[in-house]
Amino acid sequence: HDAAHPDRAAVLDRDDRGSGAYVVELAGADDVTLRRLTLRDAQYGVRAWDGADSDRLVVRDSLIEAVGGIRLDRSNDGAVVTGNTIDASTGWGSGIEIYDGVGHVVSGNRVPAFGGSFGIYVAAPGAVIEGNDVTEVIGYPYGGTGIRADGRGSSVAERTVVRGNLVHDVSVAGIQAGGNVLVEDNEVTGAGSWGISVGQGAEARGNDVHDNSGGISLGGGTVAGNRVYHNTGTGIHIDTSGTVTDNVIYGNATGIFGTVSYWWSQRFSGQIVNNLIYGNRDRGIRIGEASGAPVVNNTILQASGDAVRIEAGSQGVQLRNNIIEVGGGAAIS
Repeated sequence: HDAAHPDRAAVLDRDDRGSGAYVVELAGADDVTLRRLTLRDAQYGVRAWDGADSDRLVVRDSLIEAVGGIRLDRSNDGAVVTGNTIDASTGWGSGIEIYDGVGHVVSGNRVPAFGGSFGIYVAAPGAVIEGNDVTEVIGYPYGGTGIRADGRGSSVAERTVVRGNLVHDVSVAGIQAGGNVLVEDNEVTGAGSWGISVGQGAEARGNDVHDNSGGISLGGGTVAGNRVYHNTGTGIHIDTSGTVTDNVIYGNATGIFGTVSYWWSQRFSGQIVNNLIYGNRDRGIRIGEASGAPVVNNTILQASGDAVRIEAGSQGVQLRNNIIEVGGGAAIS
């Protein structure tokens, strides 16, 4: 690095995008730092295979232009990937992929384009994915998701956190999370599917989710304290179970829709509590195939269409202590 010319960087060009062609491959090398480099024209810019056992890798302040950016498989712990620009638009690759290992940090990166399934994908316990800017631009043939996190373990220490990221203009979901994952304080806009999709106990808290095809999809877990607005379809969709509480939901087609998607033998049992729901086009809350689901302490303002609609053989839905104001439709139907 030349301090007199901080914009300059060393360029490592592999000139081969075929399988097995990497700019940097790690094998048993601990405490490696890659900084202010341009890694170009390879299958991956940085690659560590399962069993490479290369711990505490640092990749920072670099530019990676390759089919796939960085991929780390099992046994490689404690990676820090920060401040990079990763352009994976030349083929089918994803920007950053990390599988297992512990203590990873992926922060402050920019992924301006990716041709694979994910801008950033982390399936590891205790990871932090924070302050990244991810967009797709080119569109993968099967659709691309901005950030995906698959949690491991069940303790707070093992929880993966997806925090403070901006995800925009992707063809599938903005952020997907499953298991022991907290998704908080992100902004997601321009997703072709759901802005945020969480399930299997994951939590979405304090996010700003707007101008997507759909807002937040929940399949077992918690959606709390989010602002969900101006989405083309449903603001928050609950599949079978989960808790939706303390959200502000407005300007969508339907505010909250709770139902079951696949198994006719299942019944919807989600909880809809303490939400402010207003100005949605068709209805405030819609519930189908329910059994005993509580709808409690919500404020629902609906200028047209129904405030609350209960349908499809639902039984025992508990409507209590809600404030409902309607203009042209039914308060409860």
